Amino acid sequence: MAPFSGDPKRASMSGSRNAAIPWHHTISELVAFPLASEAALHQRITSLDPRLKEEETWRLWRAAERELIAASPSFSIDELVGLRDALWFNDTNRKREPPGTGVQLVYYLRKISKLFLRHTGALASPDFTLRELHERGQSRSAHDRSMWRWLSFALPSDLLQASLEQDDVGPERIQALSPLLEQQLKDGGFAEPHLHLSAALDFPLLWVSTLNALADRSPHTLIKDFTSPGAALDEGAMFCVWLMRSAIARYLLGAFLDHGGENNLASFLQNDVEARILEAGRGLVMLMGLKEAIAGLVEATPLEAGGPDIHRAISNLQAVYIDLTSIRTHPRPKSLESLWNTDPLAAFLPGRTGQRSPEVWLIARALAYLETEAGRHDRLFSLIFWQTTRVRCLFYRHIVQRPMTPGLQWFIRFFARMSPMRSPIKKGVLIESALKSSGHGAGLRSLELRISPEGKHIFELIKTASRLLRDKSPNNKDTQGGKLELGFVIHFQRDRGGDGLKGRPAAFAQDCDANPVNGKTGYRHAQFYRKRREETLELRNLLTEHALTLEWLRGLDLCSDEVGVPVWVMAPLLRHARDAGAVASRILQRMLNLNVPGCRIAVHAGEDFVHLLTGLRRLDDAIDGLRLQPGDRLGHALSLGLDVETWARHAGNIVMPAEDRLLDLAWEWNWRSRNGGQLTRNRHLLIEREIADLSRHIFGEEHTPLDFVHLAEDLLNEDSLKRAGFPNGPVPEKDPKPQGKRLNLLVQFLTREDIYSRGRHLRWVEPAQDVEALEELQQAMRQKVAARELVVEVNPSSNLLIGHLADIGKHPLWRLRPPKGADGVPAVTLIIGSDDPITFATELRQEYQLVYDTLILSGCSTELADSWIDSVRRASLTSRFTVPWSGRGIDELSSSDWSNEQRRNLVDPP
Repeated sequence: MAPFSGDPKRASMSGSRNAAIPWHHTISELVAFPLASEAALHQRITSLDPRLKEEETWRLWRAAERELIAASPSFSIDELVGLRDALWFNDTNRKREPPGTGVQLVYYLRKISKLFLRHTGALASPDFTLRELHERGQSRSAHDRSMWRWLSFALPSDLLQASLEQDDVGPERIQALSPLLEQQLKDGGFAEPHLHLSAALDFPLLWVSTLNALADRSPHTLIKDFTSPGAALDEGAMFCVWLMRSAIARYLLGAFLDHGGENNLASFLQNDVEARILEAGRGLVMLMGLKEAIAGLVEATPLEAGGPDIHRAISNLQAVYIDLTSIRTHPRPKSLESLWNTDPLAAFLPGRTGQRSPEVWLIARALAYLETEAGRHDRLFSLIFWQTTRVRCLFYRHIVQRPMTPGLQWFIRFFARMSPMRSPIKKGVLIESALKSSGHGAGLRSLELRISPEGKHIFELIKTASRLLRDKSPNNKDTQGGKLELGFVIHFQRDRGGDGLKGRPAAFAQDCDANPVNGKTGYRHAQFYRKRREETLELRNLLTEHALTLEWLRGLDLCSDEVGVPVWVMAPLLRHARDAGAVASRILQRMLNLNVPGCRIAVHAGEDFVHLLTGLRRLDDAIDGLRLQPGDRLGHALSLGLDVETWARHAGNIVMPAEDRLLDLAWEWNWRSRNGGQLTRNRHLLIEREIADLSRHIFGEEHTPLDFVHLAEDLLNEDSLKRAGFPNGPVPEKDPKPQGKRLNLLVQFLTREDIYSRGRHLRWVEPAQDVEALEELQQAMRQKVAARELVVEVNPSSNLLIGHLADIGKHPLWRLRPPKGADGVPAVTLIIGSDDPITFATELRQEYQLVYDTLILSGCSTELADSWIDSVRRASLTSRFTVPWSGRGIDELSSSDWSNEQRRNLVDPP
C-alpha cells in the first residue's frame, strides 16, 4: 500500500462511511431550536407563526432546516417539516391564542413540557405523549425515559420542570428512575467506580457558580475562559457579553416579579429602578450600564469578537452587575445549601425550602405573568425573559457535550469549558455534590472520585473528605450496607500538546510533544513525560511519608488522550506510583496493624481508535505494559466488544497514520506467531509484505516483523528506555555491531524527526478484508481479560456520546456480558459509572436506568433485566477500590524512620 498523497484514486473507495441518526436526537433538536439556538437569539423570537409570514419565524425555520439537514443527512425536508408542524405548531397549543396570531412561546414551553413529562404530586416523570411516534411493542415507560434522555442533551431539565408549575404548585424534581430499579439499588447497595470530582455538579449548581464567576474574573480572563473551538457565539468569545447582559436582566426580572408584577416592566424600570438608583447616589453611569444591558438583549446588539469594544463592554457591564446585585458580598459557600444563597435571586426567596431553586422560581413566576392580561401586552418583559432563557440554554449546550461527533478530542473541549466556571466552589462542596449525585442515602456504599495528581491539592482534599465523613457520621450508614466508603483515584491525564485543543492543530502534528524536535532533549514525548514524572515523584513522597493517605488514595487512572499519548510513555510512572502504594501498605501493616491494600490501576484503553485493530493493540499494550493485576480495571474498552462485521460495514474505507498501521500489523504478527489460528498462513504472508512496505517508507530501510515486535517491547521496558537515553539524553551513538541493531531501532524511533514525520503519512485501509482476522483477535483479547480477572468500567452516556453509538442497544457491553447467555467466550466482569455528570447531563442511578431500559426495549423480560442489573451492581461492590476509613488522621505516621528506610529502596523512574 502506498501512502496517501492527496489523490484518493490511489486507494480503493468501494466502502463508504455510514452514520446512524437517532430519531430522538432530531426530535430533541427541533424542540430546542426556538429556545436554545443562536438563530432564535438573534431573531428575538417570542412567538411562532404557523404561516411563516412573520420574518422572525421564517428566518428561524430556515436556520433550523439548514442546521438539521446538515446534521441529519438521511432525513428528507418533508420529514423535517412534518416533525416541525407536530412539535412547533400543533393546534392544541393555540386554544388560548387570539385568532390570527402565532403560538406564544409561553404556551409552546408549556406544551413541550407536557409533551415529555407527567406531573404527579411532588414529582414529574418522563411521559412522551406524542403517541404516533411511539415504537410499537416496546415498553412505554422505557421508551419515554429514552426520549427524555435525548432531550436532556438539548435543554436544561429545570426549564421544563419550572414550566409545569401552576399557581405556585409544581414538581420539586424530575424522577427519571423506575420505582422498581430505584428500590433494587437502595436495598442491595452499589458503588460509584468512576466519577471526576471536577465534574461532580449538576447544571443548576454550575449555573449559580457561573453567576458568581462573572463578578470575580477580569474581562480579559472571562473572554479567554469562554473561548473554545466549535462553541456558539463566535467560538465562545462573545459568550461573556451575552451572559453579563443576561445576568443583569435576570436580576431585574426577578425584582419586578418580586415587586408583584404591577403595571409593566418598562414602567417598573423607569419609576422604581431608575429612581432608587438616583436616590442612592449611584448616578448616570449605572443607569447607562443597565440600559446597555437591556438594549443589548432586546436588540441583539452585535460586537466585534476580539475588538476593543468587547473589553470595554464587559468591564462596564461587570461593574453594573456587581453594584446592582451586591454579589461580591456573598461569602463563598461551604455547603450545597449555602451555594443557592449566592444566587443574586436568592434575595427574593428568603424562605426557600425543598429543591425549588431560584432559577425555577424565576421561570415559573415569569411564565405565570406572561399568561396574565398585563403580561400578554408586556412586550419588553417577553423579549427580555426569552432572551435570558436562550442565553442560559446556549450556555447549557456549551457545557453539556453535543451528540453525534465521536472521539475524545470533541469530549475534551466540552470538559475543559466548565473549569473556570466552577472556581467559586470549594472542594468540600464538590465532594458533597458528588455524594448527592451518586445516590448517598439511596444505596450508595462506595464512592471513588477521580482527582488530579498535585500533592498539596491531594493533601487538602483528603482532610476535607475526612471532615465531611466525620461530620456526617451519625447518618453515615446507608440502609443495610454499613459505613459509606470514600476514596480518590489519581487521574493522570494524557495530553499530546500543541494547539489541537484550540481547534488549530498544526499540519502533520508538527506542534505535538510526540515530535522529537519539540522536546528540549530531542525525544518523543519527553516534555510531557518529564512533567508527569515530577507529579509522580510528588505522589510517591506523599504515600511514603504519610502512609495513612493510602486509606484515601485508592487507585491510579491513566485517562484521556489515548491517540496522542501511547501507554509506553506513562507505564514507568504508573508502575513506580504503584510500588509506592505497596510500600505505604507495608508501613500501615507493620506500624498500625492496618490491612490496607496498595493502589489499584484503571486505564482508559481501546476507547478511541480509527481502526479496530489499533484499539485491540492498545488494549493489550495497557494490560501488559502496566502489568495489570486481578481487580484492576479497563476504562470503556469499546474495542473489546464491538461487533466486528457491523463495525467494518459502517466504517467503510478509513485512513490512518502509517506508523499506527505498522505497529498494529507487528502486534498481530506476533500474536499469530505465538498462538497460531485458522488464518495464520495466508494472513502472515499479507502482513509481512505490508510491514516490509511500511518499513521502507517510514524508516528508509526494510526491517523484519520481529524487529518491530522488539521495538514495541522495548518501548514498554524501563531499562531499554534508559539505554536509549530517554527522556533526558544524551542520544547514544549508533552501534555498528549486529547486537546493537535492536537498540539502534529504538533510538531512531524515539529521536528522528523524519521517521516521526513519515509515520504521520496516511494509509488507506479496507476493514472489510480484515473481519475474520479481527474476530479471532478480539475473541483472544476477551479471553485474556477474563483470565486476568480484569474489570471493565462502562460509562453508558459517555460511551454513547464519545463513541457515537446512536443508542445504547449498540453498546459493546452486551457482547462482553450477554444478557441471554454467553457466546462461547468467557463473560467479562462489568461495572457502571457516571464519569462526568455535568458533561453528560447524568448521574450514576440514571446510568443504571439507561442500561435497564435498553434491556427492556431489546425484548428482555423484567426478570432477566433485573438479574443482569443485579450482577453488575454486585460486581461494583466486590471490585471497588475503596476501603473503610479507620478514622485516623493522615499525619499520624509522618516522616517515620521506617518509612524513610523503605523509600530508599524505591528506584526512581527514568
